[in-house]
Amino acid sequence: MKMQKSVALALCAFLGLPVVAAAQGLVYSPLNPGLGGNPDLFGPLNELANIQNEFAEDGGGGGGFPIIEFPDIDIDLGGGIGGADDVDPADGS
Repeated sequence: MKMQKSVALALCAFLGLPVVAAAQGLVYSPLNPGLGGNPDLFGPLNELANIQNEFAEDGGGGGGFPIIEFPDIDIDLGGGIGGADDVDPADGS
């Protein structure tokens, strides 16, 4: 019985060894040349950025801040100057 446990333990350790060894191959390497990546990637990355850039010199496109115009809001709280004086809060109407 003791022999079977030791054989099973050795077998599990032997089969688990390649999994641990395979995990050592994962290494982070940045793509951006400005962050330490491969300088040969500057051209393709720059072209992708230019394709995505929608900025137009004439003021159109995606450059700058958007102009958002909201309509005027008139809130009548009932009562006060120009409010609805005939509303009874107890009535709920």
